[in-house]
Amino acid sequence: TPPAHDHALASSAAPGFFSAADKAKLDALPIADAFVGMIVPFGSSEPHAGWLKCNGQAVSRTTYPVLYMRIGTRFGAGDGATTFNLPDLRGEFIRGFDDGRNVDPGHHLGMPQAAAVQEHTHNIPDVNVAGETTGKFVYGDEGADVAPESVNITGGVTTGSAPETRPRNIALNFYIKY
Repeated sequence: TPPAHDHALASSAAPGFFSAADKAKLDALPIADAFVGMIVPFGSSEPHAGWLKCNGQAVSRTTYPVLYMRIGTRFGAGDGATTFNLPDLRGEFIRGFDDGRNVDPGHHLGMPQAAAVQEHTHNIPDVNVAGETTGKFVYGDEGADVAPESVNITGGVTTGSAPETRPRNIALNFYIKY
């Protein structure tokens, strides 16, 4: 059970956005609430006291008022009236927010992003295929000879050993401070 707080929002006209009165109330929070909304990885399967698992669950706006003031409905509006959603970081990599740097434009704070592979070209110079020794490339079942200096392939190449592209990694649970 979270600690009792008297931090009701001054207005609820635009969930996730705050009036000047709401911001003043947020800025005046006691130091114990300074880290509310911070997300950290832990090597445990259950959250520590004062933390919730980042699993996308809907939680009460009145039970967790300081957390609601910090993240609003950025990760989901819950039922639209009494709950809001926590971030769902299960199986996700976290990326630093672009914040105007123009490395990842159009990707907003808290917004999920689908996997992608940058378009690229593989150059294959003078390939000898199917016993050819002339540097010609034998194409398909027809055996039609093509003699380019290189072959550019921009799609249709299947490689890899998994249904996703990922770096080496270790799985940890992410928790958010309330």
